[in-house]
Amino acid sequence: MLTGQLALSVTPLAGETPASIVSRMAARNETAPRVFCSDMGMRWPFLCSGHADQLDLLSELGGIDRSQLERWNPEQKGIGRYRIGKTLSSTGAFRRTATRICPVCIEEAIAERGIPGIHQLLEWNILCLHGCAQHSVSLIELPKAETSHEAYDVVAQVLRHRDKVRRAASEPARHLPSVFESYVRDRIFDGPQADWLKGLELTQLHRACLTLGSAILGGDAKFLFQEPLSRSQRYCDEGLRVLTGGYDSLAKRLEDLRCAPKDQRPYCSRDLGSFYSWLRTAYRNTELVEIADCVRSFVFENYTTNPEKRILGKPPPDRHRMSFDTARIQSGVGVALLKRLIAHVDQLQEGEAAQLTETTPDQLARALEFWSGLCNLTAAAAALQVRPVQVKALINRGLLRSIKFGTALRYVYLEDLDRLTAAVSELPKVDNSTGYLPISQYCRENGIGLVRIIQLWQNGELEELVRSGGGEGLRSIHVPCKAGSVRTQQNLLGDLTPAETARYLQIGISSVRALRDAGFLQQIVRQNPDTNHHHAVITQDSIRAFETRYLTLGQIAEGAKIAPIHMARKLDRAEIPAVEETACFVRVYRRDLLPAELSGRQT
Repeated sequence: MLTGQLALSVTPLAGETPASIVSRMAARNETAPRVFCSDMGMRWPFLCSGHADQLDLLSELGGIDRSQLERWNPEQKGIGRYRIGKTLSSTGAFRRTATRICPVCIEEAIAERGIPGIHQLLEWNILCLHGCAQHSVSLIELPKAETSHEAYDVVAQVLRHRDKVRRAASEPARHLPSVFESYVRDRIFDGPQADWLKGLELTQLHRACLTLGSAILGGDAKFLFQEPLSRSQRYCDEGLRVLTGGYDSLAKRLEDLRCAPKDQRPYCSRDLGSFYSWLRTAYRNTELVEIADCVRSFVFENYTTNPEKRILGKPPPDRHRMSFDTARIQSGVGVALLKRLIAHVDQLQEGEAAQLTETTPDQLARALEFWSGLCNLTAAAAALQVRPVQVKALINRGLLRSIKFGTALRYVYLEDLDRLTAAVSELPKVDNSTGYLPISQYCRENGIGLVRIIQLWQNGELEELVRSGGGEGLRSIHVPCKAGSVRTQQNLLGDLTPAETARYLQIGISSVRALRDAGFLQQIVRQNPDTNHHHAVITQDSIRAFETRYLTLGQIAEGAKIAPIHMARKLDRAEIPAVEETACFVRVYRRDLLPAELSGRQT
């Protein structure tokens, strides 16, 4: 064993590993590294593993700065974890036994210093670095040695495959350093950057950037590690750009992935692709806590989650998203109606509501709370003890509010029903109904619509109504016999049905049909907004045009305040003829043939 500094030594290169230095020193002394170490009092296997005592001996033997050996020694920090320069890496991104070299660097070193110039830099064994920073050419990997300790002898490995190295150096493949590779080199030489990723080791950094970039740029998750190098570089650069932006940058990009057009229902594993698949296997590492928290929070906020399953190790919180199938089962309300309710309470456009695929308990609760304040026309009619058609009349007269949800069905607000029934309950209650008539009987005897009575009562035009215990709802109302008769008048506010036209013109419905067939009135077909059925109506314009030239017997009698039968006899004695253009006799008279006192009805 020799002591002191070795005469035939070498000058270490920046970034060169201790094993490479010993391999060069052995070549300079024309021996094998194992034999050389034995002769110098060192142990080759221990030196390859970077034991501290071996580095001390090497420093003394070669006259090498101990701190330089320490810096570029891949010191083992745990099972499968190593210190690489000023950062850390696991075996996923670092291969100690892989002989990866820059062929141009090797050929230049041989030309300058001979065989002892063959070397290996620590960064060449980082698998996510694919090129030489000095020459911008691709690294090559030599075939594996028979044993791991033979792989550390870089001089022997290069000489064993000398032809391959020479060919690669003569026609080197160009490789421009990517943003990601520059970022990794800065971390190796200067330590982790002051950003969100400073706690990640190189394998985690590479996997995170590669998988996220693949998900963003549409890579195939099944063949991610078989992609061409140029495409993998784009993935890493894109993933690094997003991740270095921090929590908000990642969350925004995840939202873009979720909102990307797709034919299938959104799932987090499908939308986030290989990034989510990788994180699902690696989230237990403490270095990935922040990234895992960001992705987990995003999934809980935007995707349907099964309460019995965990997302990246944690169960969903109380507030989680659910599918509309689950919401339908929980609420008992159909999916289509649920979407319309949510669109109403959250003020969404119809197109936005149709595209909804998921909901939240809070959103569902708001929709169901609004739904619980509505009832259909049948239920409203039962509550008021009237017919559904009378409920429609109450709606049309503004006494009840209603709402539709994209169909012909109308729903009444329970608040209005409660207000109306409360008003009935506040009426004076009488046990002896003498002098009063039930509202149904009063309407029937006086020819007044029930809805008209309710409207007059609500408007304060009809007082002294009472309530009797003999009925329920609106039918419990009793009207004083002395209230008189207020006949219902049909207003001409639009197109009228044949029955409404007959009531407006004060003739029979058969007479309306006769006038229609004779061309005096125009009939069209219109869709009923409540049933979507088509029905016939008489147009408003034709009724107004008819009234301009003609009056019916009922209208003339009303204006003269004479019974129609007496007015008919008076007109016959005056020999005023009725129109004869109809197929059957209809008592309709021309205005210009009537006396002035009988033709004054306003149109």
